[in-house]
Amino acid sequence: MLYSYTIRCTDLHSGMFCGGVQNANHLLVQLLSTLHDANGKVNVDQFYDDVLELTEFEKEQIKALGFDEEKLKKSLGLTELTGGETNYPYPEKISSRPTLELNGIWGGFQGEGTKTVIPNEAHAKITCRLVNNQNPEKIQGLIKKHLEEQAPKGCTVKVTLQDTGNPFLTPIDDPMIQKAAAAYEQVYGKAPVYKREGGSIPIVSDFSHTLNSPVVLMGFGLPDENLHAPNEHFNLENFDKGILTICSFLELI
Repeated sequence: MLYSYTIRCTDLHSGMFCGGVQNANHLLVQLLSTLHDANGKVNVDQFYDDVLELTEFEKEQIKALGFDEEKLKKSLGLTELTGGETNYPYPEKISSRPTLELNGIWGGFQGEGTKTVIPNEAHAKITCRLVNNQNPEKIQGLIKKHLEEQAPKGCTVKVTLQDTGNPFLTPIDDPMIQKAAAAYEQVYGKAPVYKREGGSIPIVSDFSHTLNSPVVLMGFGLPDENLHAPNEHFNLENFDKGILTICSFLELI
C-alpha cells in the first residue's frame, strides 16, 4: 500500500525568519513521530482491529526453523534488532505482524554545501505491510485521518493515496498446498516448514477470490540474496532444484 503526503508553508531566509515561523522539516518530523509509540506499535486508531494472531501450530512451525539473532545482526551489520513491536519475537514480527514504514523523507536544501533557508515543503513516503483480514482502503483512510488530525498547528497536510493490494494468506491445509509441500520434500529431502512472508503480489488475492480456487506460490529465493538491493542474485542450486520441484508438483496434481 503506497501513498505520500506534503507539508507546505513558504520558503524563507533563515537569518531573517528563523525562530519565528514554522520549519516544514520540523513539522514533518513532529507529525511522523506520532505514527508509532515507544514500544514500536503503530499508533493509529483501529490499525490492528482486524489482525488475527498466529495459531499455536504456526508459532511452533516458526520456532522449528530456529533463529540465531547474533548471526543475523552480523550479516546485516547491525548492533541491535529493535524494530517493530517489542512484545513479539523477531521471527513473528517480520512474518505475521502488520507494519507502517517510512520509505523516504526529504525537504529543504539537498546536496553539498549550505543554503540557509527555512524549507517551504517537506515530504514523506509511507508503505504498510498488511496481514490477512486487513482491508487496505480502510487502513489508508485511518492513516489519512490520523495525519490530518495530528497535523501540527499552522501547517497544511496533503495526503496522496496510491496503490493498494489485498493481503493474502495461503491455507496450508489445502490439498494443493500439501502436494506442493510433498514436491519440495521429494527434491530437497526435507519436509517444508510453514512460515509467513511479506511481499507485494496483488494479483494473487484477485485470483483466489475471483476464481474461488487455491493459489500455490512456490518460492526458491534465500534471505541473503539482496532483494531490491545492489547485487541482487539467485542461488544456482535452487535454480536447478526449483525446476525439479515444479515438475514434481505438476506430476503430483
